[in-house]
Amino acid sequence: MNDAALIHDVLTGERTIAVVGYSTDPSRPSNSVSRYLRGQGFRIIPVNPRRGRR
Repeated sequence: MNDAALIHDVLTGERTIAVVGYSTDPSRPSNSVSRYLRGQGFRIIPVNPRRGRR
């Protein structure tokens, strides 16, 4: 399999995306991008690197 075919398979076959830097604040871009992708049928895994830090 060549690189272009592999990239195509990954981008068209996967339906789960981790959004790094996700924010619950609706004014943040990560929130609107996640909402859009969810509306397109993707499963979103929110990743917030600040969560859990002290």
